[in-house]
Amino acid sequence: ITSSDAHFTLKDAYNQIKLALEFCLQVKPLDRNILCQESGKDPVISTVMRYVCKGWPPKHTETNDEVKKFQKLLDSLSIYHGCLNHGSKVVIPQSLQSNMLDLMHIGHLGMEHLKQLARTAAYWPGTEAAIEMASRQCDSCGEHQIKPPKPAVPPWMLPDKPWSHLHMDHAINFMATLDLLEEEFANFGYPLTLVIHQLTFLKNFSAGAKNVHYTIQLLMEQQNVCLAQSFKQALRKSSLPPKRALQEFLMQYWRMSTSCGLSPSKHLMSWQVRTRIDSLLPSPTHKAQGKQSKVSSKAKMTTDSGDVTKVTKQYKTGDPVYELCYGPCHDKQSQ
Repeated sequence: ITSSDAHFTLKDAYNQIKLALEFCLQVKPLDRNILCQESGKDPVISTVMRYVCKGWPPKHTETNDEVKKFQKLLDSLSIYHGCLNHGSKVVIPQSLQSNMLDLMHIGHLGMEHLKQLARTAAYWPGTEAAIEMASRQCDSCGEHQIKPPKPAVPPWMLPDKPWSHLHMDHAINFMATLDLLEEEFANFGYPLTLVIHQLTFLKNFSAGAKNVHYTIQLLMEQQNVCLAQSFKQALRKSSLPPKRALQEFLMQYWRMSTSCGLSPSKHLMSWQVRTRIDSLLPSPTHKAQGKQSKVSSKAKMTTDSGDVTKVTKQYKTGDPVYELCYGPCHDKQSQ
């Protein structure tokens, strides 16, 4: 306790010491002497240590299955200060395995970190399985574990015709959304399937359209997350008023290509809406005019039905020409 802790009383110091003692007593003491004593009492480890010192019997003569597991590791087994070692790791007897798990589990580092720690310090047959079971049985680890990744959401099936499978959601006021829906349905008609996210909105919409026959589906949260996140981020990033920002987002969304290679406007109306970026691209009229100019510039020579090549006459402003007049009071003549 430093002198700067002016408000730190003797009672606070007592509480801190009590917490430290409780933390230390959570795990039973475990040292080298206890490990040696328990290893000598363990029937499997004591047998293995005797075999390491005096030599292993033939494999077919050993009947203990637990000892056979160590016989497969005989090249890496050794004895150091009365304890059995497997490589650089100490072999833990069965009576101390639960204590060793508690000792490694201090800090709640997670299952994989416990396995890495065990690979460098301790060993017994089935170490990783015991670590997995201990980690799953820990209430604190289970309560605060990292959420598993969300499964991939299958895409919606492409409808066979436009305006038949309609997805919708509302951001602020569902009554305003109802009015807009009635306006859109007056222009395009009622869809065959209507996919809605909110159950409350579903009840209100169903009450207002009792005589319309269509199928209603509830949209799951993970299926709505992509478009909803894009929409919300666009509104946050925009410095325009909400209604103007919404219109700009919808304009760009109508123009973007989907996984099928077509934009939403192309799917619905069979033509691409014109946005600001389309002003940089040549329009269909310009393309047609360009093709016509190329054809007219190359049409110097033509071929008639008799495979006779003829020269197409080119006229300029001011050239003298003949005119054929067909009048009621004049005979057919050329001028």
